[in-house]
Amino acid sequence: NYRPLTVETGFIAGAFCALVSENGSVGIVNDQKFPPVEDAAKGFEAGAKYINPDVEFRVAYTDSWSDVQNASEAALGMIEAGTDVLASNCGTGIAGVVNAAVENDVLVTGYIGDQHALAPGTIPFSAIQHIGMVVYA
Repeated sequence: NYRPLTVETGFIAGAFCALVSENGSVGIVNDQKFPPVEDAAKGFEAGAKYINPDVEFRVAYTDSWSDVQNASEAALGMIEAGTDVLASNCGTGIAGVVNAAVENDVLVTGYIGDQHALAPGTIPFSAIQHIGMVVYA
């Protein structure tokens, strides 16, 4: 039984978000609610709290791997609540998260793949998870 290192990847993303957050508030916009994604969110929270035990953590689920508008709305809600560093685990929905971040001058941590090229000034770091290696194994 093989499974990607979802908790570990989440931990790395959460830790980085907490390291660069200026106001101690981080969040992740996820796609569908199912064990690997929920585990990744738990890892994200653990990583953020490892860096800053008092960090404010937010998580949202869009119920879609590709709904850019819904992902944007989730990100905007977090930004309006004070989150200054986001991550996105919602497939192509990341475009909505990045758009919201660019418009509001907040950072996004890339997730799963190297997403720096989507917005170099907004995505300084990506937590990379080699899913292909799991499939190959």
